[in-house]
Amino acid sequence: MKGELKRLADYARANRIRIYLAMVPDFHNLVDYKFGFVHKLMEQNAKELGYRFIDLLPAVQGRRPEEIWAMPGDPHPNALGHKIMAETIFPVLQAGEKITQ
Repeated sequence: MKGELKRLADYARANRIRIYLAMVPDFHNLVDYKFGFVHKLMEQNAKELGYRFIDLLPAVQGRRPEEIWAMPGDPHPNALGHKIMAETIFPVLQAGEKITQ
């Protein structure tokens, strides 16, 4: 996986494309979240490769399934989940810095 992320980063750098990696958490259990280590690993990889990293976990962590799931038993985000993620991502995209490489 890291090899493919590097390949994409190399392409983006060569073509002066700003690249972001938004880490979407596993929505199964946001109260007692078990995959924080994956977020840290992805953030480290993203930073090493020059991606702008956006971790969406802090924006949704602690929410109960019925608040954020599409429907009972379906841990995909509902409208509120998508709204929260968009409101987290948009300011980062809006503030994007100029590429000088």
